[in-house]
Amino acid sequence: MSFRKLALFFSCFLVLSQALGAESKVYGFSTKGLDRVEYWLRDLATEKKISGAVYGVMQGGKVIRVSAVGKRDIERDLPMEVDSLFQIRSISKPITTVAALQQIEKNRLSLDDKVSRYIPSFDAVTVFKDPDTHDFSQTSPAKPRRACWEENSRKGIGCRDDS
Repeated sequence: MSFRKLALFFSCFLVLSQALGAESKVYGFSTKGLDRVEYWLRDLATEKKISGAVYGVMQGGKVIRVSAVGKRDIERDLPMEVDSLFQIRSISKPITTVAALQQIEKNRLSLDDKVSRYIPSFDAVTVFKDPDTHDFSQTSPAKPRRACWEENSRKGIGCRDDS
């Protein structure tokens, strides 16, 4: 992870934390502070430090603000939209890991839980049969790999399902 990405990430949190000011508020957040977050992200996109971004603020299950800035496709000059899809890159992994570990410490999450317990749409997950063919219409149901992993991890080998 580059220092620049890490600094950008923490700067975003710092600016967002300033949104808890004393002016007019939406669910405890300063509207002026929330505007600053959007202006800051918009400036980053204008200065081409980022191509675009989507940010959202929720509190108590209520959406306080969702906004998109910049471009989702620079070559085709397509604007970023709040429902734009993103690839998950390196910075999300350590953040997600820390959040999950905190929930495990509080006994709110177990490593043995199925993801579908928390995200019901994951109950019917499918995987590509052969991603090397680039025919992504060919899928099959994802199978639990725990038994294979427990048996083979001690031997230092992985699991493969050729069926």
